[in-house]
Parts: sequence; structure tokens; C-alpha cells
Amino acid sequence: MKESELSARPARFQANVNNWVKMVLSLAILIMVNYLGYKYYYRADVTQNRFYELSDKTVQVLRNLKEPVKITLYFAPNDVNPSKLRNEIEGLIKEYQYKGGDKIVIERVDLTLDPLRAEELSKRLKFGAAENLVIFEYRDRNRFLREDQLGEFEPQGMMSRGQPVLKQFNGEAQFTSTIVALVEGKPSKVYFLQGHGERDPEDISSLLGAGKLSTYIKRENVEVARLNLGEAVDVPDDAQAVIIAGPRVPLSIPETQAIATYLDKKGKVILLQDPQVTSGLEALAQKYGMRIENNVVVARARLLDSKTEAVISTVTGTNFNANQPATKSLVGYNIDISNCRSVTILPDAGGGQNSKVTYLLKTPPGYWGETEFAVNPPVFDPTKDAAGPLVVSAVYDGGDISADGVSVPGTKLMIVGASGFVTNRNLDSVGVDFFTNSLNWMLKKDVVIGIGPKSPLEYGLKVSPLQSRTITWLVWMVLPGAALTAGIMVWYSRRK
Repeated sequence: MKESELSARPARFQANVNNWVKMVLSLAILIMVNYLGYKYYYRADVTQNRFYELSDKTVQVLRNLKEPVKITLYFAPNDVNPSKLRNEIEGLIKEYQYKGGDKIVIERVDLTLDPLRAEELSKRLKFGAAENLVIFEYRDRNRFLREDQLGEFEPQGMMSRGQPVLKQFNGEAQFTSTIVALVEGKPSKVYFLQGHGERDPEDISSLLGAGKLSTYIKRENVEVARLNLGEAVDVPDDAQAVIIAGPRVPLSIPETQAIATYLDKKGKVILLQDPQVTSGLEALAQKYGMRIENNVVVARARLLDSKTEAVISTVTGTNFNANQPATKSLVGYNIDISNCRSVTILPDAGGGQNSKVTYLLKTPPGYWGETEFAVNPPVFDPTKDAAGPLVVSAVYDGGDISADGVSVPGTKLMIVGASGFVTNRNLDSVGVDFFTNSLNWMLKKDVVIGIGPKSPLEYGLKVSPLQSRTITWLVWMVLPGAALTAGIMVWYSRRK
């Protein structure tokens, strides 16, 4: 073997070693840089309207956390508007984790991908496996937010290709208020009146109980208890609201007086009163500007595949009040309420419009308030019956009293002309939202966080037919053809 060949071998070996060392060092540097980027990074919201930027109040809440808050995103496969709202929630969650550091712990649980973890979570926290939830846990307390509580959608448009468009995203307000409620640890307390045949909040097994509704109320960091005014002379001092759900017999005079006294002290009462029932609270309702009518709301409807008309007593409420905080998120939804009576909003003392009373829900025009219960089938009598649209739920709002930066809600009385929609048999998602939204509005916190919703910016690109055809040719023909031609030329030049 020639001497030159012998001397070339160590040189090639050394060159190979150098190359391997360079590759290992480059890989190590790459791993180190990625680790540092993962561990130490800076997030900045560069959107035009600062969509994901957290308010100073939220940042202050996160900085003052003493213990971690665990946020679990629980996804079920039956999503409504999944991709759009899910992206916004994910972006917001990352901001909370970035600002909160190790005080915000995130977990994602997908029912499809991890059914065992999903089942364990639903059993431990007692929620339905088919729901889409954001679950907050702090110490031994927890609270739920449904996905549909975090955004408002408007009907489909041209830019959305037939999909609803996210109009407002109120995730930050909901997230921060939920964390504050958990950290404070003192839940609100509401009482269900008992002793007059009312719906029982502990009865979850029978069709006519209100146990299912009570479960949803408890998720809002609200404690639920029974109240029998035959045993307790007055409404307890810790009662932040009293719910009277479907009394079958009148309250006694002392019981009525106890409710009146409670309302005078800035109390909150929700009265669900069915037709042909006297509760003993009719005069109290009139004091607060509402008259509970002695009727049943009915309408005529044509039967399917028939020319025959029938009278129906199930009210389809289609008009939620868009200007009332409790119902504005329900605009566009329908709610079915069977066996319902109407409520009339009375004028004020001067005969004008009562500014403190507003409707929450109305029927379509085709309904009327039938007063002759014995007539079958009922017939609209313009001299006796009220023509639709009819108010079936109204509320008196005494306003808020502010002092020293603290906002204390005044007296509130809500009346619904039916109670059947809250029973275990009939309660649906719209009914849950209607009731819990109204209750949450009544239980407004003393300190108002005041974080407003955000509206995403939608951008569209308008192109002419010629431009569209040009883009199509470029994408499908010109660019792939150019790449193919270049490849053939390189192959041919290497062959030569």
C-alpha cells in the first residue's frame, strides 16, 4: 500500500470524528435552545383588539392566589360550535396559565380519547358525561362553566359559510368571577319554600321533583336548603334568595307577611305559580307592579297531515328580553312551558310605564289567556280573554345601592306563570339557563368585577371571478408544474 494512502486514513478518520462531534454538539444546542424556549418564554397579544390580553383586575386576582386553581377542559363528542369557541377558550386558558404561573394547573379530558378518566371525573364531581364543561377546582371546592355560557353567537352569514359567527366572547369575565367565588369559599345560600305542595329540591327520583334543577344550582357555588315557614317564623338571615316553586295551597297570613318582610329588606324571591292556584302572594305581587292573571295560556295549532285544528296548552316562549341581563343570552332560543298563566305589568303610581318592572319572556301573538276553564274546547272571547303576545314571566328590580365602592343589590321579585318546566321530567337546557341565569343575576356579588366581553374581528378576502381562476391555476397547475420542470432539469443535468 502506498505511503500516501496510509497517511490519508488518519486524516479521514479525524474528519469523520469532527463531523460527528459537530452533529452531536449541534443537536445538544438545539435541544438546549428548545428547552429554554419551553421553560422561559414571553407571550404577547399582537391581535388588533387585544383579544386575549387579560385585564389588570384578572392579573391581580391571579397574583393573589394562595394555592393552585385547577382548570379542567372537559370535552364531549356532541359539540355545538366546537372549533370556534374551543379555540378561544384554549387561547384564554394559556393566558391564565402564563400570568398565573404554577398557581394555574391545566388538564384536558376528552370523553372519546380517555373514557376512563372522563368517567372518573364525572362520578367524582357529579356531572353528565355528555356535557362540554370548563371545571374549576380550588381546595375542596369546585364550580362548572358550560361552553355555551362563554360566548354569544349570531346567525350564520356569508363569511362563515353557513356556520354561526361568534359575536361576543365573555370567557375572561366568567373565568375570573368563578375563581373569585371559589377563593372566597363562602357560597351563596338559597331556600326552597316547602309546606304548600311546592317542588322539592331534594327529590331527584320522581318526575315532579326539582332535584335535577337543584343539582344545576349547586354547580353555581350556591347552597340549597329547604324552608318551612310553619316551623321558622321568619326567613333566615343567611337567605340570599327564596324560591317558591309551584305552591298548591295558599300561604298563611303569617307566612305571607314573612315573605313581604324579607322583600322589604332587599330580599330576592322567585315565584313560580301555576294556573288555577291561589298562593296568597297575589297582593304582594301587585305591590311590586305585577298582576298574576287568573287564566291559562292556550293557542290553536293545526295537526300534522291534517286540516283539523286543536287547542294546545303548552306555551312556546319565543321572545326573551334582549335588554335584561338574565335573558339576553337566550335571545333566539325557544322554551316550552306547559300549563302556564300570564302576568300583567302594571303602570306606576302616576299611570305611566313602570320603569322597575320588565318582562323576561313573552309568547307569540297566536296565544291568548283563557279565563273560562270549564269550556272545552276553549274559544277566544275578546271581552274576557287577553290576546297575545302575553307576558309569562316578569321581574321587579329595585336597583343596586352603592356605597364606598360596594354595590349591594336591592329588592328583586321574579314571577313565572308556571312551575312544570323546572321538574325532573321537563327540565331542558334552555330551562336550566333561564332559571340559573335569573338566579345568578339576583345573586350579584357585592364587588362587581366589571370585565366586559370581547368581540372577535372577522376578516374576509373578496376576489373577482378572474382572480379566483388565476389563483386556482397557480395553485393546481403553474406552481406544481414549475417544481416538476425544475426536478426534471436537475435530474437530467446530473445524468450528464
